[in-house]
Amino acid sequence: MENKFSSYDIIAHIVPGGFLWIMLSFYPYFNLDKLIKVQGDNTRLAIYLMLFLSIGLIVQYLSGIIEFIIKQRVWGGRMFSEVFLIKQFCKLTRDTRCKILEIIGRLFDRSVEKMEKDLSDANNFDQAAELCLEIYHEVEAYTLKKGLANKVSSYYEGYGLFRGMCFDCAFLAIIFSFLLVFHHGYVVLFNWIYVLVFILLTVAFYDRARDRGERYVNGLLYSLMDEYSSNKSGKNNVVVSPNLVDSDAKLLN
Repeated sequence: MENKFSSYDIIAHIVPGGFLWIMLSFYPYFNLDKLIKVQGDNTRLAIYLMLFLSIGLIVQYLSGIIEFIIKQRVWGGRMFSEVFLIKQFCKLTRDTRCKILEIIGRLFDRSVEKMEKDLSDANNFDQAAELCLEIYHEVEAYTLKKGLANKVSSYYEGYGLFRGMCFDCAFLAIIFSFLLVFHHGYVVLFNWIYVLVFILLTVAFYDRARDRGERYVNGLLYSLMDEYSSNKSGKNNVVVSPNLVDSDAKLLN
């Protein structure tokens, strides 16, 4: 069988899908052992995997809500790949950003001064975002061709996983909140605990999703810089232009 599950399918789809169903399976309506009446462990496992994958695909689709919130609150309403070189969103040090721009200019035949000017134009954010996205696609294509993107693929997988888990926990917190309203007695105490736990997990997974999204893009840049620096033709040839001043750059967390 040539088409096998990729690591992304397992991490970003099956895990969030399985986690959501398992949490819901404490209620009889979602108990797989009662719903699936089949013989054979292999058949049952295959059904479980397909079910978890299907749920995970739905979760990833709906988790676009989480992505939208991250974009609005952290990345100026854009994906990080559209703002990663813009001053107020950049997570690189000043020197690293300058070196990256120099390398991009040499590899992709771009004017460093023009890139810096367009990326620093506060009055034309849309143009700066479009330029950032163009550069991102160029860098990603180059690193994929050179086999460098594999080094940071875990960040991309982590972004998908944590985004899905964030949605799962937010959804479960809402479900258990409804149970607080419609149930009484000892169940209420446990539901309060569940709601609190899932709210805390939602916040934690939200932060991890943001972090992994940023680390994937910056990881491509670091891989590009390392590969360029180790190449004999590029070694010691990166000269930072004195005009590239980035006083608002931040250190990568």
